[in-house]
Amino acid sequence: MCTMNTRMVRPAWLLAGLIAHGLLGCGGDGTFGGTDGDDVAGRPLDLRALSGAPVLVPYSAGIRVQGWAGDATFTLVDGDLPPGLELTAAGVLQGTPTWLGAWTVTVRATDLPFPDSLGPVTVEVVDDGTVGLGFVHDQLNNMQDIGGPPLMSRPWLRLGGGGEPDMDSWAIDAGLYAAGPDGVHELGYGDDVLVGAVPPSALVLSTLGWQGATPEWDTDDPATVQGLVVSAHGDTGTLTAALQHPDWPTAEFEVIVVPPDWCPLGEHPGGAWSPGQCE
Repeated sequence: MCTMNTRMVRPAWLLAGLIAHGLLGCGGDGTFGGTDGDDVAGRPLDLRALSGAPVLVPYSAGIRVQGWAGDATFTLVDGDLPPGLELTAAGVLQGTPTWLGAWTVTVRATDLPFPDSLGPVTVEVVDDGTVGLGFVHDQLNNMQDIGGPPLMSRPWLRLGGGGEPDMDSWAIDAGLYAAGPDGVHELGYGDDVLVGAVPPSALVLSTLGWQGATPEWDTDDPATVQGLVVSAHGDTGTLTAALQHPDWPTAEFEVIVVPPDWCPLGEHPGGAWSPGQCE
């Protein structure tokens, strides 16, 4: 609550009128203050209500003019706000941000009884606690999910051959993903949402081990990694890999290398999810 020196403004009806019209406002220290010589250059913007906006979470925060309790009209005069956010004429930043990062814009406050207020405003969209490394699950190289186990929850890499030499490699297309409505981060699979980019030069893809489908294949690693590309040149098995970035936790996943005669739809004479020629 504001306090005042009763000798500051007399009579009382004048004090009430100044407050009602915003010419006398409550300062940050809880005292009343009026316009002064600082208004010749315009007052600074008050950004104390702004905070980091969690990605994919509805956000609302107001910009004010320091020492001014009345209304003003706010406009964006330079720069772009984060995708999903807008600035209202009343000075409210609102919306649901969809991309990580920091944006600096210039905002002007007008319709004031003193010169316009103009200044930079930085809005940062931050991790809401569910963001992590992920990648595009290649629909061409991956098995389809049709009423069986969630095969697409892991990248499936088909072995080249069988007239499909372009199916023997798979390039990681990485980004930053936030967990979708189910709240589970699945490396970009399911309802995960792409919310940021990562430079490929900062990523390292490494292998953690190969396990063949049968014991005799365990010592013959048919899948290799070069840069961000996984290549298959052997027989069936599982390659465990790790995607690393200096600023984010390591993302481990598996690549399943399957023979060229494995049906991509899982529909074959041997029954669902068993190898064999496609029908």
